[in-house]
Amino acid sequence: MRDSHAAFGKSGVGRRDLVKLGATAGAITMLGACAREEKAAASPPAAAEGGSAAGPQAKRPNISIDVHAHWSPEPYTKALRQIRRGGGNDDAVKPLMADLETKIKMMDEKSVQTLILTQGGGMPWSWVSPEESAHLVTLLNDAGLEAHKAFPDRFVLGAEIPAMDPGLALKEVDRMAG
Repeated sequence: MRDSHAAFGKSGVGRRDLVKLGATAGAITMLGACAREEKAAASPPAAAEGGSAAGPQAKRPNISIDVHAHWSPEPYTKALRQIRRGGGNDDAVKPLMADLETKIKMMDEKSVQTLILTQGGGMPWSWVSPEESAHLVTLLNDAGLEAHKAFPDRFVLGAEIPAMDPGLALKEVDRMAG
């Protein structure tokens, strides 16, 4: 049991704080969904408008949400390329991974209403320094917030954290929580 705390000793962050971090990250992910539900609940019931007594959901189409949609925005890909010093396979970043308009076209073709944007593979957190990890996470999360602002009904951010450093992870959760 004592050894399980060793990984957190350097940062001063305990296991309970790490559990709180995970719960907070999940809560941040759900903020967009909750806001849409509140907006829907505030609309007048369909029965009052002469519609179904089942309420507004009776008139809503089915909604498809991709809860794990990988993406690699350009600022993140560019920074990762610099960290690799030109190494790695940039061909792996296809337009569908980077371009929001391309993603929207695919979403429309597949009848997907919303994507929860998550980091597009590679997971560099284990091989970059904590500072590089924090920088990459900031680029991803900021780009995700911009995507949500540009297309609020289409994209929600699945916020990333610099997972190998609990102190930096908590700092990013605080930043994202506002």
